[in-house]
Amino acid sequence: MVAVAGCPLRSLQAVAFGVVTMPARVIVWGFDGDISFAIRQLEETHIIRVMEWIQDDGDKHPNALSIYLFFSSRLLTECPARWRTYYDSAQPIALIDELRQFRSEFVEHYLRHDVYKNRVTSCHDCEHLFEVMARMVVGLLITTQAQWVFFSNIPHEG
Repeated sequence: MVAVAGCPLRSLQAVAFGVVTMPARVIVWGFDGDISFAIRQLEETHIIRVMEWIQDDGDKHPNALSIYLFFSSRLLTECPARWRTYYDSAQPIALIDELRQFRSEFVEHYLRHDVYKNRVTSCHDCEHLFEVMARMVVGLLITTQAQWVFFSNIPHEG
């Protein structure tokens, strides 16, 4: 299943009929394996420009970030420098306050995965990770000015 956020139908039609003159700025979440070929082909034909691709550790895109790193406590210390810029650019944004209403669901989901993966994370660490991730994502959207966001495998990958 693919969800496209922030993309009016006219813009999808323009892409389908070859009317677009500039590549659309896109953030990709997931799409490892065979489907990644289609996304790369859209990029090679200059229909889209992948600003960031959060993906598995398989065939890496030049703008890739490991999904495993994204969901780890090491995100802030081991992320590429450009992701630190995303984090810093979202500091005063009110949208983060809106996202905080979902913090308890995130903590519950994250801790449930701890049980499956036989790891232990404190509730405080989960709340901190939520804050870091929320700032990163909001900053990513603001900084890259993405026109589309492609998600794969919702809700399992975020």
